[in-house]
Amino acid sequence: MTSSPARVLLFVILGIVAVVGLFIAGIFGVAMFATSGVADAGDKFMNALKSRDYTVAWSLCTEEVHSDIPTVKDLETMITQQQVEPVEWSYSSRNIENNEGELAGSVTFANKTTGSLSFVLRKTEGTWKIRGFRLRSAFATEVNRVAESFLVALKRSDYAAAWSLCDQAVHSDVPTPEALSTMIRTLEVTPATWSYDITKSADDAAGVQGNVMFADSGNGELRMVVKQEHGVWRIQMFRLEREVSTQASAELDTVANTFMGALKKGDFAAAWNQCSPETRPDIPTPDALAAVIMKGDIQPAEWSLSGTSNSINRSAGSQAVMVGEVTFQNGEKGSANIILQKESGGWRVRGFHLSKL
Repeated sequence: MTSSPARVLLFVILGIVAVVGLFIAGIFGVAMFATSGVADAGDKFMNALKSRDYTVAWSLCTEEVHSDIPTVKDLETMITQQQVEPVEWSYSSRNIENNEGELAGSVTFANKTTGSLSFVLRKTEGTWKIRGFRLRSAFATEVNRVAESFLVALKRSDYAAAWSLCDQAVHSDVPTPEALSTMIRTLEVTPATWSYDITKSADDAAGVQGNVMFADSGNGELRMVVKQEHGVWRIQMFRLEREVSTQASAELDTVANTFMGALKKGDFAAAWNQCSPETRPDIPTPDALAAVIMKGDIQPAEWSLSGTSNSINRSAGSQAVMVGEVTFQNGEKGSANIILQKESGGWRVRGFHLSKL
């Protein structure tokens, strides 16, 4: 019996499909073998975290990780506080280029939640080590999506998109995209690059805190509260704060210490002149200031004040806080809290609180 042309053609097609299938399988097998080194390194790191052997996990990382997570205890704290202790994981992608490798995939954590993983690895002296890693729960992934979208929109000056990601709490203070634009541009806090950590505060809320570089290359801090309402995640609060420059810090020290020095000398007119118009409703005259100080028996004798890197709250205007210890003229000790506000003529005292221990 002779074979029909159709049957011969079918056999030929099946043969080609089989060969192509074997070829693809071969390529996949070669790729898996070629990237097995990074996968093995990722598994060693994850297994160390799973068994809570943070010493081993830390030792599997490069100096880049150690600069951000300087001790074994810091690694343990980060993993436990963020509740990202892995139990099971798998890789959906793995890549190698020269001595750099990447892994990405999914993970199940000890608290039964799921999430994602991503690793960057480097081959050093023949050994693959973790150069950077991120373990993120599905909860944190959603929070990250909103935070990233907001920051990217600000970076691109798409204030309508950024404003739409905020909830009513933000809209009450920043009622329109135009108001958001004015605030960001006036305070010069357009973000350029950033990094942050996400901390779960409740099942439907999270805190975002980290560092940011602004468009003019200035550095600062960012903070957000991201909350879920009716199934939608939105930004409930955000703050972009520039670091206090050396010049601004010196100005703050001068104004705060001049104010305290005038109070010490009983020169209430000079102290009152250091205050901004916002203090006038409560302290309308130098005599009213004298009455507050003398009646409370809080006339300072000695003090030590300092600001912090985030003491200027740019999201509420150019304000600063100086805090410290004070000894009053009656010998009692207490604390000092001085709020300053920048005006056209420089920094002025917007409010103060002197209290005994």
